[in-house]
Amino acid sequence: MTLKEAILQRASVRKFKQLPIKSEELNNFMRGLKSIPGLMPGAELNFVVLTYEEAQRKYKNFSKVCTFAPYYLFFYGDDCRENWQNAGYLGEIASLWLTCNNLGACFQRCDKLLPSSDTVPVTELVPAAPVTPAAPAASVSESESELDSEPETTLKTAATTSTPAASAAEAETVSDAEKFAEDKRLPLILAIGHPDKYPGKCRKIAVRKRLISGSPAINAKVELLLHAACQAPSEYNTQPWRFWVTEDTIHIFSKPSLIFRSAWHKKAQAAAVGALVANLATLAELDGCNYRIFAETQAFADIHNLQYQLSVSWN
Repeated sequence: MTLKEAILQRASVRKFKQLPIKSEELNNFMRGLKSIPGLMPGAELNFVVLTYEEAQRKYKNFSKVCTFAPYYLFFYGDDCRENWQNAGYLGEIASLWLTCNNLGACFQRCDKLLPSSDTVPVTELVPAAPVTPAAPAASVSESESELDSEPETTLKTAATTSTPAASAAEAETVSDAEKFAEDKRLPLILAIGHPDKYPGKCRKIAVRKRLISGSPAINAKVELLLHAACQAPSEYNTQPWRFWVTEDTIHIFSKPSLIFRSAWHKKAQAAAVGALVANLATLAELDGCNYRIFAETQAFADIHNLQYQLSVSWN
């Protein structure tokens, strides 16, 4: 499956098989993810992979809060909008890579997790590359609540873990794995594994109905680009994004939900926008376009009850 097909056919996997992922696939996954720059400068995002048993031991109610999967990608960083955008962006690129390799993923909300008193041998905390706007998905290969050019990095799992998935991966043990702070954990994870069943695709609203009133008309090419980008996941499929499109730039806004008003839901919208930008940038790169991802926070005031998020320009 190509990256473009993965974007257009995207579906969040809600049920996973109890099968391990080959160590080579896990290593490729972590190498690719580490090499991807984040969206916005000044927001450092780290990530770590835990097996199901590791997560269960670390959080006493994990099995009640999260869907079973052999592995989970946790995100760590300051609780700011830029890092939520980064989490959605990196998580969506990770999902596309997994789909291209016959694996699956699903974003999950995890703000209700209760830490256990037990210590857990964890996988290595992997810092993301320095956060500077750059080309995303090409560095990897060719969900909502649902929500290599660098030196080789190996996924390293503690040898004491008894999870079949972890032992089968035969990953190298780390003696001094960096500790991560629980208060830096974003309440969003990406469940990873072999899909047991693919759900039907979520219904998506036509792109033209997502244009802000007064926005210039869009041509067929831009409409197709946005249609594919809008296959990104969002909480309860709310599809919060709205667009103001000029000749060479797409300005992305989010519309606050009338039902979900908590702080978590606002952050989930930022993650959804990050996932959409991941699709948009990937498609632009596949089409050979030069593009730039940026924010013009002072150029846009909130309009029509919308919150400005990001802009993408191309030539």
